[in-house]
Formats: sequence, C-alpha cells, structure tokens
Amino acid sequence: MTSTVDRLLQQALEEDVPKGDITSQVLLEKEMCEVTISAASGGIVSGTQHIKRLYQLINPEIMIKMINDHGVWVDNDTIIMIIYGSAKDVLSGLDIARNLLTRLSGIATKTNQYVKQLEGTKTLLLDNRLNTPNFRVFEKEAVLDGGGINHRMSLSDHAVIQPYHLRDDITLIDAINTLKERVDETIKIEVVITTYEDYLEALNTPCDIIRLHNMTKDTIKRCLETSNDKLLIATHESTELLVDSIAKTGIEFIMIPSITENYTPLKINVQIR
Repeated sequence: MTSTVDRLLQQALEEDVPKGDITSQVLLEKEMCEVTISAASGGIVSGTQHIKRLYQLINPEIMIKMINDHGVWVDNDTIIMIIYGSAKDVLSGLDIARNLLTRLSGIATKTNQYVKQLEGTKTLLLDNRLNTPNFRVFEKEAVLDGGGINHRMSLSDHAVIQPYHLRDDITLIDAINTLKERVDETIKIEVVITTYEDYLEALNTPCDIIRLHNMTKDTIKRCLETSNDKLLIATHESTELLVDSIAKTGIEFIMIPSITENYTPLKINVQIR
C-alpha cells in the first residue's frame, strides 16, 4: 500500500510542481513559514496520513503537528493540523494537501451520515468501485474513516457475475463452475440477481455472496428466510429506500455508490504566516 500511495503522491507532485514552485523558490528562497489548516464546516477528517507522507517526500525536515487526525469529527473553526518548514517546500505541496483533505473528508463525512442512519440495525455499509481514476486507494480509506466497509478494491479481487456475463448457452451454475475451475480457490464468487426466482437459483450454487439488486423490502425478507449462510448484499437505485427501509429487514450489508460520487468537500480555512 505504501508504495502505491508514494507513486500516486509523486505523480501529483510531478503534475503540479514538476520543476518546483517557481514563485516561492525565487521570492521565499530562504524563508520559513507556518500553515494552520482549520475546518470551516463540520465533518469527519480524512487524508491526513497522506498529507504527512506528501511532505516527507517533499522535504523530510518539514514538521507537521496533527491536532485532529483522520477518522475524527471536527466542528467549524477546529484546527486540523499545523505545518512548519521551508516556505518554498511547504507551499509547493499545499494545494495537493488541500485537495486531499477536502475531498477525502467529504467522502468520510458522507459515509458517516449513512452509518449514523443505520444505527439501531445490524446492517453495515459497503462502498463499491465507482471511484475517481487513480484516486481509489485514497477514497477507499476515506470510506473506512467514515465508518464504512470496503467492497473489492479491483476487478481482480473477487469475481462478480453480472446478468450480462450470462448467455443462452451459459447458465449461472455453468458460469460459477467455470470460475471455480479456473481461478484460485481463495477468490470469492459473487452473483448479482434481480428476482426472487434468480435468488433461489443462486442459492443452490457454490457462490459465496449474493447481491440483491433493486428488490423490494418484502422480497428481501423472503430471501433472508432461506439464505443458507450465504452472505447477502442489497443494492438499490434509491439510496433512501436502502437506508430507511431495506436496512430494517436485517440484511447484513447495503451498498451505496453515492458515498464516493455525490459528496460535498469539507470546507477549510488556510492561514499562512
């Protein structure tokens, strides 16, 4: 994970400061500065560990005092971190740090809103793979900071059979058996189904997980009565229905893609001295 994060941070630096911050290098060559980052709205902090690593890559002598680390709720005007060091180096990474902090904290906060709505049920919140390209490792960690759970990181992690994987000459059991024969035995097999009849078919296969997509609350209750210890996940086009109604069925997991799509970045204040 560290090597992946380092590579992504290096790419961000190469994009934003390929030859350094030329303005700060010339005008603030020997100056020191202190940057205080505070919340300008309430939310869950996320991405701070990557900001620390970012500045280690820029200049290991830069000091960061973390007041409120990732996974912590902050109110408006609460200090999150203080950064001190060579002005040209601190400022060269500041916009990247700002983008990481605001976006990832927004995802963590959105996730936490749904997690709180699920309190009182046994249902847990899953994300999926609808992430910003090359930003997935950060966004997945933001979901964890908000109290959610990561589904698969990539298409290589476990097999998910969608309806479009099946044809007239390939049944569900055929597809599962083929995967069982050709992939490592540690790979989980998940099946996405949309009807109770399809559920009964999936139930009698050696799949590990069944994803119930766009089913009604009553249909999901029927499925839960005969789950045979298979892991069940509910998804639905209506997030409100998932959280307000389907979660009350006792389903183990619901999956909400919007936590990494429709979120509001955390507002912050940045003071430079």
